[in-house]
Amino acid sequence: MFISEGHLPQVLPPEAYTSQKQLDLELKTVFDSVWQCVGAKNEFPRDGDFKTVQLLEHEIIIWRRGSRFQTFLNVCAHRYCTVTSESCGNAPERLRCQYHGWEFDETGNTRKIPDSPCFKPLKPGVLGLQPFRTETCGQLIFVTLSESTPSLRDFLGDTFDVIAELFHQDLFLMAATVRDVNANWKVLLENSLESYHVEECHPSTLGPLPRPERCEHVLHEAWCSLEVCYQGDRSLPILLDDFAHAWIGEKPKHRWEQINVFPNLIFIRLSMATWVEVMLPVAPGRSQSLGLAFGNAGRRGRLHGAVTRVFLKRYLINMFNQLIEEDRRAIEGVQRGLECQQRPPGGVLSAREERVFHFQEYIVSKTGCDRWDAHSASAELRAA
Repeated sequence: MFISEGHLPQVLPPEAYTSQKQLDLELKTVFDSVWQCVGAKNEFPRDGDFKTVQLLEHEIIIWRRGSRFQTFLNVCAHRYCTVTSESCGNAPERLRCQYHGWEFDETGNTRKIPDSPCFKPLKPGVLGLQPFRTETCGQLIFVTLSESTPSLRDFLGDTFDVIAELFHQDLFLMAATVRDVNANWKVLLENSLESYHVEECHPSTLGPLPRPERCEHVLHEAWCSLEVCYQGDRSLPILLDDFAHAWIGEKPKHRWEQINVFPNLIFIRLSMATWVEVMLPVAPGRSQSLGLAFGNAGRRGRLHGAVTRVFLKRYLINMFNQLIEEDRRAIEGVQRGLECQQRPPGGVLSAREERVFHFQEYIVSKTGCDRWDAHSASAELRAA
């Protein structure tokens, strides 16, 4: 069941989703000391594999060296060129700047400067790459841009072990996506925090609204979650789920789980698949979403595993892509409505949307911005 007995007010004003001043405040107070999920171990199958990511206002490069992952600012200190313009690649021993060929080792130190006598006097090891702290949880790779951020385990708190189990080593990576959305990052996140839109936006992909008695909300200071239990249902999707789990030799859980770790991480378990998504601000009305989809092929041998991988990739990736596009239309519609100069009276959240209310309260607590009185604002608008 839901925690709230009735509806709740909208806490953030429309300007919180359209203002550059608000975004600058959030970058300083909400994102200043956060661990961000930037990839999965499966994206780096070979020693020396790397990928580049635009993380907030920084371009970074994640690099596998042996069993460890290193992260650096993707900018050479010589003339400030990006070390690489490739989205991914392999550098077995050293990273090499694409402009003048400076080379860097796994610590970020300079190891080779072409025509080095021209730079005398220059101490060895200076002008290296700027490193960022990197840690892992299960298959997921996290980076923080702040030296003062607590360890990843401390940051994730109660959710660390849950996430490690959700993204355990036996899962296979189905897809890694990057998508740009014409909406504020909070609009993306709030869409993931409520099930009220499911019946209207996803009638064929997700079906009807889950019944309140099947839903459980948990609200925590640093995270919130939703669990929907389907135990006892005998619908066709449940029967197919039972068959699929029997095929891979595992017991079905008959539940759908979602965890949001504030401010911008979403973790989802859907039967035989898990999904992680990171919503990153780009501009007041633009954001970027980084997504990773994993599948569970079980342990019943090569044949069962191969068939399951093919099926899950074909079926679930198509479903994920459809869900994303269905959400995109609504999300960008919300942003256009928020940017309108004149808006109707409103700002109300149902009990099914109480996690949105909880998230907005978190934003207010972190930024110190004023809570919005929707009724007063609407009265002022009508009077004007």
